Amino acid sequence: MFFKPILTLAFLILTCNGFLNTQIISNYSIPPYINTEVNFIHYADHLSPFWEKLYKLKKEKKGKLNIVHIGDSHLQAGYSSNEFRALMQKEFGHAGRGLIFPYQVAKTNSPYDFSSKSNLEWQCSRNVQLQHNFPVGICGYSIKSPSSLFSLDVELRNRADYFNKVTIFSNHESSEMTFKLIGSNAYGTLDASPHVHSGCFVLPELCSGIKIQGREQSEDQFILQGIVLENNESNGILYHGIGVNGATYYSYNRSADFAKQLAMLNPDLIIVSLGSNEAYDPGMSTASIYKHMQNFIEQVKTNCGNTEIIVATPPDLLYKSRYKTKNCYLVGELMHDLAKNSDHISVWDFYQVMGGFGSITRWTEDQLAGRDKIHFTVKGYQLMGQLLYQALMKSYLEFEKKQEYKQ
Repeated sequence: MFFKPILTLAFLILTCNGFLNTQIISNYSIPPYINTEVNFIHYADHLSPFWEKLYKLKKEKKGKLNIVHIGDSHLQAGYSSNEFRALMQKEFGHAGRGLIFPYQVAKTNSPYDFSSKSNLEWQCSRNVQLQHNFPVGICGYSIKSPSSLFSLDVELRNRADYFNKVTIFSNHESSEMTFKLIGSNAYGTLDASPHVHSGCFVLPELCSGIKIQGREQSEDQFILQGIVLENNESNGILYHGIGVNGATYYSYNRSADFAKQLAMLNPDLIIVSLGSNEAYDPGMSTASIYKHMQNFIEQVKTNCGNTEIIVATPPDLLYKSRYKTKNCYLVGELMHDLAKNSDHISVWDFYQVMGGFGSITRWTEDQLAGRDKIHFTVKGYQLMGQLLYQALMKSYLEFEKKQEYKQ
């Protein structure tokens, strides 16, 4: 070993028996109240650099594109994001599962396609908390081990998501930490840049899961902020879904390591699905929300350059499950204003696509939304993911036709 580690983490290749299914794409028919005529990306020309990359990927079938999708509880559940991811990867190539977080270890709900567990109880810090227990990173969650001797397991359920490249995001007081692969002599060290640490290495074969172990007794506590799993042998889309229950633009703005770690994902496209929690407040201030949205975009620009961004308007909802509100519409209008004043921001107007004012009632009647008139059922979220994919493809195909015409 080339230096004495503060804490050693061992990675064990796990096998997965019985989980041979691939992503399930639903075929639910689109209800008549869905406004498919407006299901496209507004200001799509603002995404020209991304369309060009997507066109090149489809033609050459080489390289990877990183899509980062940031949101609230609608995304943390994983149903809409997994549907969208599966459709994009089916069309353009599957480069891996992307960013995940051990939600079950943090004692919160997790997407259905992977599981996590540990032998110890970990502390959790979330970006929605008024006071963060410790720095929050890229996933909007961070967990801290109670001891340097711990074990944490993550296992994928879909064979198509198996991986051979792992990136670990952490915020650790030490500038040095060593990762070791069990059964090999490979090592990787955390990046010692201030407050943003990551370890990245390639495994000798495709794996279904990892075991992270602290192996030396010390006073150090390990802070885990996210894990990226990818297939280094495949080309295509690497989709990173980020969702935090109750999150707002302000929540992400005040996350210490979020924007810096976002840049480390090298996003080619960022999709932002926030605004529901802002709109739920009957006394919301549009001026305050617009300021938080601007601050969010500025952080992204500062750390990621002029990466193309799609902001998705929040879905319709009922306040306290029974009172209609136009707040979702008003938040959506702020997003349109934001895009009009920027040359790299576009809008997916899901509020209008789902049927507009009061449409959440019809979604509930069709068992596409829950009784709280805020969240959706599995079918509803799958439909949401399909509609986002259709909107993106509609705008992309228009770009593709222009490219083919030029040739």
